[in-house]
Amino acid sequence: MKQTASHSQTPQFGVNKSATSARLYQHPTLEEQRPTGWKNIVSNISMITVLAFCFGGSTFLLLKGCADEQERQTAVIQAQIVKGGK
Repeated sequence: MKQTASHSQTPQFGVNKSATSARLYQHPTLEEQRPTGWKNIVSNISMITVLAFCFGGSTFLLLKGCADEQERQTAVIQAQIVKGGK
């Protein structure tokens, strides 16, 4: 009774072949690490501009919403004063 049950239909694989090469990892050279000219500068400036507009727009909308809420509350209080004063 030394039989083993095989419950799957997986094939028998041969030698385990690695998908990596024998070449070891090499650190990038200084030329590869340095930013490359105007293209990188323009990219950075455009990204800073986009972020500035996003944060500035969010701040503007937040302050505008707070100002509108304050005006609404002021109008409600003035309406209550007018009704209570008569």
